[in-house]
Amino acid sequence: MKNQSFFIVVIVLGMLSGLWWAKRIVWTGFYYSDIDRMEDQQTWTISPPLWSLKQCRDWVNAVHKEGDNYDYECGQGCRFTVELGGITICRITKE
Repeated sequence: MKNQSFFIVVIVLGMLSGLWWAKRIVWTGFYYSDIDRMEDQQTWTISPPLWSLKQCRDWVNAVHKEGDNYDYECGQGCRFTVELGGITICRITKE
């Protein structure tokens, strides 16, 4: 019984650390279709979870329609924070 409990604890800790690690490597793309109206969240598009910076940049290229009046960011390990006024904070941000 003692060995079984230990085995269950090890499995649960392994799963939790795997989820923690996966969240850290997930990239999120933020596409701003009109940089003159960046404060308007209606003009933003946020990607589904992506697994590399290249995949994020490819997503931006697929979402972008036309013109040069846009911007984007790719963030890794992003989380939405209510404590800081409802903003998204990323561990790493690249363009």
